[in-house]
Amino acid sequence: MKATVSFPTETEKDFKETISVIKKIEPEILHLFRYSKRKGTEAEKLKDLPDRIKKERSRILTKIWKKILKEKSKKYLGKKFEALITEKRGNTFLARLPSYKAVILKEGKLGKFTKVKIVGVKPNYLIGKICKE
Repeated sequence: MKATVSFPTETEKDFKETISVIKKIEPEILHLFRYSKRKGTEAEKLKDLPDRIKKERSRILTKIWKKILKEKSKKYLGKKFEALITEKRGNTFLARLPSYKAVILKEGKLGKFTKVKIVGVKPNYLIGKICKE
């Protein structure tokens, strides 16, 4: 889902409606943008909202979204999945579930499918352990 906050004509009521929509649909992916003027558009002529309002609205939506993600991720805890290890990131590996959900592993082999058990959750990713069955 894409959400732009702080368009020049956005009222407090409009912003609360955006919050309501985010809470209702509970998106797992949210591309959140703070409005900024674009040359050659009609909106370029409008009076911009103060930066402090833009930042605060963006922080509020980000906090709500991360809470949604963490709650949704809890359903993965303790379960086993087949995951594809796609990247090495420093001392860890990034794997992806069939749903494209990110899983961080302490070990792995790039390009290999492996069975993982989810042992922790963060707002943006899961923490997994390779099953040694």
